[in-house]
Amino acid sequence: MSTAWVSSEAESQAVHDEASSLLRRPAPLECEAEQLSQRIQPRWRRFADAIRSTVSPEALTRRCQPLCAKYKISLLILGGLSLTAGFYALVAGTWSNATSSADIRVALLADAHLIGPQYKCCSESNDVDNDSIMKTVDRLQEAQRQINSLSPSPSAVVFLGDVIHNGYYSHDFNWYLANRNAYTVGSEVFQHFSAPVHFLWGNHDYHTVCGNSTASHDRAGLSHRLFRHFLGPTALPYSSRRLGRYLLIFLNAMLGPSWDSAHPRCDTSQASLGAEQLAWLRRQLAGGAPAFVFLHRPLPATMRNEAPALAPLSDVLSVLLAHRSSVMAVFSGHYHRGLNWSSAYPFPHITLPACRYDHDNWFLLSLPQRGPIRSWRLLDWAKNKGGARCSETWTYPATSATIATTSATTQQGSEQQGHEPGPVQPQPPETGSCGSPTLAEVGTVELPALQDASEVPGPTGHQFNPEPPCCLTYQRAFLQRCLDEGPTAACCSILGQHLRPSSAAYGASCMCWPPFWKQAHETFHEVGRNLSQVLDACVANHGWSLQWAGRPGGACLKPGSWELPPPPPPLDAAGAAAAAGDDNGA
Repeated sequence: MSTAWVSSEAESQAVHDEASSLLRRPAPLECEAEQLSQRIQPRWRRFADAIRSTVSPEALTRRCQPLCAKYKISLLILGGLSLTAGFYALVAGTWSNATSSADIRVALLADAHLIGPQYKCCSESNDVDNDSIMKTVDRLQEAQRQINSLSPSPSAVVFLGDVIHNGYYSHDFNWYLANRNAYTVGSEVFQHFSAPVHFLWGNHDYHTVCGNSTASHDRAGLSHRLFRHFLGPTALPYSSRRLGRYLLIFLNAMLGPSWDSAHPRCDTSQASLGAEQLAWLRRQLAGGAPAFVFLHRPLPATMRNEAPALAPLSDVLSVLLAHRSSVMAVFSGHYHRGLNWSSAYPFPHITLPACRYDHDNWFLLSLPQRGPIRSWRLLDWAKNKGGARCSETWTYPATSATIATTSATTQQGSEQQGHEPGPVQPQPPETGSCGSPTLAEVGTVELPALQDASEVPGPTGHQFNPEPPCCLTYQRAFLQRCLDEGPTAACCSILGQHLRPSSAAYGASCMCWPPFWKQAHETFHEVGRNLSQVLDACVANHGWSLQWAGRPGGACLKPGSWELPPPPPPLDAAGAAAAAGDDNGA
């Protein structure tokens, strides 16, 4: 027998006969496919495992052709899209726990920052990071335990980057094979997820030093080999997967010019995809399938016009805006605190908090297989308390396919609600590295107006490092010197240090978050200053990497508009060099 998916020719013949009988019947396919899969589950388990991470009808067809041809049923299965999808439900539905009548569930988490024995504590950006980095493995394993205990199991796990924390100790691939290291740790942890894991890669998964190719580590020659060797066949540079009605697109924000050490636009504080991946993304979205897009860095930190030859769709934001009718949502990590970007973009954009800080920082995406295409839900986003570094502990009752199906009847509707995730009562004591003040303490802790960028959070000591992102309560303390003086060096240093696109910054990209921008804009207007002009002067005159709503050449849209910001004025060579800078944050 040419395929190893089925243990014997007799077994494959029996499965073929039963499948063919089912497919010839006029009864509803999705109901009987589940019954059949339960009867033949032991014989097909290895086959299902082999195609678990391959869900598109086209890919399934390619893999099934030898078996189909052998038993003269290829025309039956390939005759139409409905029969192909039905056959996939037959062989894979049970083990993915997602038939066409049930919601498909996907677990999401980000920013583990796993460390190996070579790591020396404690040189992170602040106390919270120094505390959390020593607990990354334990917290990821506890999140994994919770995800593996879900019933039904999720069909996939999506990990949104910064899997490994600065794991490069040699340019030689063989060194990593010979020495236990952070990638070894990653392999030991991720192999125990019960669902296939789809990886994105973050800034700490690569190592690029702008202008120094010798110090940089080769992305294709080393990084991608390490990913695949230690984390398995789904650890691709970028990829996509079809789940039911939806397309999941896993982007790599570190493959473009901003992460090319020899490129004149190298600036590792920005995300870029590269021309090849951008063209691939355009093809992925061209079919109009409803798509969820995942990338490590949030959209405000993405580079504009990175591939001029592809204009007008020359960067990730322009591509997503051109296909916004089919973009269901964009998910990101990197900033370590949870944040719903609200109305900043014409589609939902959500940044996940880092699981390195709290084992409760994982979330469950529910994809409906019936009803309105935009009736998808993030079932437990509320446990992040409106946006925070830590999340509540929730319970996840077992959900049957019947209950998970959207129902028009009141009885089934109340049943479904009773099986929704919800907070544990009473909440256990918080064990996460949440920062200070915590969300509950905001407003009771005062912050004097900053006079110098080093006052908070600073590289050492116990710092003011609030749990929530873009905290409106403390906004004025960060803006006061600029309100008093305008764009002086001291003013711009405070804004540049604390609003830069880094997870180590107090208010990373907060001027792109509509509520923060609106309040800051009004505050500057009250004292007769123009906030956009102040920020522009900080970039042009002092070289800080800042984003704000509607900035020319930026990736933050003007409030109330879905149009791309205008291109920036040209910089001379000195200005371009001043504007570039490395992201050294955690």
